[in-house]
Amino acid sequence: MDKKRIGFFSTDVPPEPPFTETRMYRGGGGGKSLLDMVVNLDKNKYRLTVFSVGSSKEIQYESPYEGLELYRYPNSYDIFERLYTNPGNYFSTKFFYLPAEKDLDLIHCQLGYPSCAISSLIYKKQHKDVPLVLSLRDTPTKMYGSTFRRLFFTAYLKLVYKKIIEVSDRIVILSKNMLDEIEFLEQYKHKVNIVPNGVDFKTFSKYSSEKIDRLKSIEVEDIKLLFVGDLVENKGIKTLLKAFEMFIERYPRSTLTFAGEGDLKDFIIKRSSERGYSDSISLEGYVRDKDKLAKMYSEADLLVLPSLAEGYPRVVLESMAAATPPLVSDIGTNMASIDYGSCGFYAKVSDPVDFAEEMEKFARMDINKKVGLCRKVRDRARSHSWKAVAREMEGIYDELLQ
Repeated sequence: MDKKRIGFFSTDVPPEPPFTETRMYRGGGGGKSLLDMVVNLDKNKYRLTVFSVGSSKEIQYESPYEGLELYRYPNSYDIFERLYTNPGNYFSTKFFYLPAEKDLDLIHCQLGYPSCAISSLIYKKQHKDVPLVLSLRDTPTKMYGSTFRRLFFTAYLKLVYKKIIEVSDRIVILSKNMLDEIEFLEQYKHKVNIVPNGVDFKTFSKYSSEKIDRLKSIEVEDIKLLFVGDLVENKGIKTLLKAFEMFIERYPRSTLTFAGEGDLKDFIIKRSSERGYSDSISLEGYVRDKDKLAKMYSEADLLVLPSLAEGYPRVVLESMAAATPPLVSDIGTNMASIDYGSCGFYAKVSDPVDFAEEMEKFARMDINKKVGLCRKVRDRARSHSWKAVAREMEGIYDELLQ
């Protein structure tokens, strides 16, 4: 049986196993999720090609084993990208048109940065009979940043985002809430499938038993908060800092660790220094090593994710696998990830007072209830495997390829 050729479009596939030779600037959750899903697909049925953007001035290529390959196209860092992304490093003119030269049976676009949508639309225009699967990573509510960015994003939504949804053959969303939150998606619900994120449970639960055993020795005043993600406005960084400032007035020995990079790093440093709590803040940068990240999750008492928009955040599942409860903003997709409050806490989006109150609610919890909650969130994460995600995606591919 001939293997079907599937092409994946994602601007930020991380240089992690099995891809270790080529390089990029930095990665986000969407690229990591794609990689985790791809490596679990059946290589006896498919030949897989991933198209992405790299940090080299030349096209990068690697094929770690037969049936799997990756192209990274050179980044085009110009004034347009500087104004739009400041700096996202995901804009590549070659990424737009070179993948269209490949002969594929199906393409799968990870909708995030505009480059992915444009590249996929170009391919679809030139290969009308090739099915297009579209994964929506989050809701399109990113109206923040500079005036240029807002104008660009408004145009992108009208001219590109809605167009690729229209021409797609199947739309994959991470939770039912996304169907409710993206109003114009209602008319396309006949081609929508819900496939939530998975988690590498074995890796991220490695230190969970030690963490649960250690809970009894934690003093209420020593709450360790953790944020994992890009340090950008859309992740609610300013809300988190304001909430922490209120929280440490009651619990002055508490700490807040940031694992990520982004435009608001200097803002965090400046604000915490001016307000006298810089010693309580730790900036760890982008943590690529999974074992180190697993340990950071397990050493934290509470993960805090006050984002303005999300898909089905993988950091929440990773934290749960480490037996660390999450506190998230009350947007629909976040709520789905914590089973509507039964596996974590939630606060009103962009409301630092509410976030501070939820932090205190956790701090005051009886130790036995904390232990029970930590075990419960770990069990929820255990049920989300990447193998199961891959099998669901294969069912979608096979239906379209027939």
